[in-house]
Amino acid sequence: MQGRAAPLLERAGRATSNWGNSMMVAAGGLGAIGGAIVGSKIKDAVVDYAALDRQMNRIGITAGASEQETSRATDSVKKMAEDMKMPLDQAVSGLDALVSSGKSMQEAMEFLPSVLATAQASGAATADMAKSASAMAISLKVPAKEMQGAFDALVTGGKLGMFELRDMAEYMPKVAASAQKMGLLGVDGVQRLTGMLQISRQVSGTAEQAATGVTDAFEKLLSPTVLKAAAKQGHDFKKIMLDAEKQGKNSFEAVIEYLRDKTKGTDLEKNLLLSSIFSESDSRRFVVAMMKNWDEYQNFLKEIRAGTGSVAKDLARVLNDAQSQLTEAQTKLNNAALAVGQRAMPVVTEFLERADLEIQLFKEQMASLDSWMKKTFGFGFEDFQKASGLGGPSNEDVRGQVERMKQERENPALKRVHQLEDEKKALQASLDGDQKHVDALKGYGYTPEQIAAEVPNYAAYKAKMEELDRLLAAARLNALIASGGHRPGDAGDRAEERQAAIDAAAIPDSGPSKRRAPLPFKVPYREGAGAPMPVPVPFREGSEGPIKAVVDGPVQVSGQAEVKVTVTVDPSALLIATLKEAQGAMRIQSAPTGRSMPEAEPPSRGSSGGIGAR
Repeated sequence: MQGRAAPLLERAGRATSNWGNSMMVAAGGLGAIGGAIVGSKIKDAVVDYAALDRQMNRIGITAGASEQETSRATDSVKKMAEDMKMPLDQAVSGLDALVSSGKSMQEAMEFLPSVLATAQASGAATADMAKSASAMAISLKVPAKEMQGAFDALVTGGKLGMFELRDMAEYMPKVAASAQKMGLLGVDGVQRLTGMLQISRQVSGTAEQAATGVTDAFEKLLSPTVLKAAAKQGHDFKKIMLDAEKQGKNSFEAVIEYLRDKTKGTDLEKNLLLSSIFSESDSRRFVVAMMKNWDEYQNFLKEIRAGTGSVAKDLARVLNDAQSQLTEAQTKLNNAALAVGQRAMPVVTEFLERADLEIQLFKEQMASLDSWMKKTFGFGFEDFQKASGLGGPSNEDVRGQVERMKQERENPALKRVHQLEDEKKALQASLDGDQKHVDALKGYGYTPEQIAAEVPNYAAYKAKMEELDRLLAAARLNALIASGGHRPGDAGDRAEERQAAIDAAAIPDSGPSKRRAPLPFKVPYREGAGAPMPVPVPFREGSEGPIKAVVDGPVQVSGQAEVKVTVTVDPSALLIATLKEAQGAMRIQSAPTGRSMPEAEPPSRGSSGGIGAR
């Protein structure tokens, strides 16, 4: 066995050595990049790098990018996050949102700098800013090189009124799709649309209602219903919008300016006219607001245009605060860790693959060794484990230990019982071995003296086993007493059984009532637990029952008679051991004199005491 196991131990040592060599290679990589991460951090670095590599690969697949393009994008994103002093995962989130909107990897990387700058300057989520950039690029035709100017408009406009930047990030995709139909394009279109949303928000209960009013007004101006209703009132909206398009103006503002110039009368008269054209309340409310607050809209537009460069200004301030300094350090450390992970990845993966192969080979060799053991010795590893305890206790052993501790907690007297049982079990194993030896010697005709000389411990083991049986019986009795008369495993109160035993010991009295005979032992029991059972005295292992007095032969009595009985007490060694173990828990009493036998000293053979009875 030793010869067959030696190669397995050598292989295990080699696997451990391989792991050490792998760590040395990884440590060499650490020295090359300045030792940013050491020791156990290698595992975290490898895991983080693997997660980033997986996420970037999925983004690359969505964008239709090659592995080389994805790798370059990964390096660029890490650099941008470091420059913007933001966590890497936020930068990756912005790239993911751009690619998910249909951008190629190259297009997404062109838009990403303005997205990250605006998100960092404003505190908005990079994913939200990315969605806004995508909407402005697709619907309002804002090119990547002008996207920062568009974001300047959104940030400045968000500071002017109640329609804030986060509202624009949420509703811009919806509004921009309708705005481009009105000729609102490029950065100028973004600036005008931002001012219009602020006007709409002034007459709306929520940002959502404000965005809905703008969208509905744009859509309604193109609907046949509104065009016919306007023509019926003598207003040709179609011609107005086409003329504005030829002049390079947006159609919506052209209609608003026309209505402001051509509609006369009181506010009521104007509202009646507009109600006959715009039957839907959201669109009508926004058109009326634009007509009445045209001058304020122009002021909004002027301030928004003056806000060019506001993102860069805010960003410079944010990048100099304490949080940015901390984030920058964390980002640099994270990038260094990712570099370590990238460097260590081939070594770690090779080690893990080799370790897996070593384990498979080890299992096959152990299976072969187990088969050889069974053929040669008749037992395998599992049998050896059970016999030797190698590998720790089984689940069943642990379960038994838990149950044993539970019983001992409920009845501390059981601890002594369990200790004696363990001692007896260990002794029994030795005695069984000696017993086989003794039986074999008897078969060869050895005399008792020769057997005693050949197996010197046999007699001592047997005597010790008898002593343990006595002590164990007494300990079980003591545990029974401590439990209040219950045997282990009793499911109920056993009140009926106890009462029946007491009734059986009753002695007829002269009157109609019965006087109960005193119990042979004083048994402590819990108050309210009912009458106690007579304490059983185990006379031999596996046999127990109450002490009984038996009258042998007929006794004829007529009238009144006085019967004298002489009781001879010859206590056995078992009884003496039982009384010693019980430690005074019970006493054998004799009536009427009240004399008792000491628990540790047996009376002399032939001593007697009188028991009076009628």
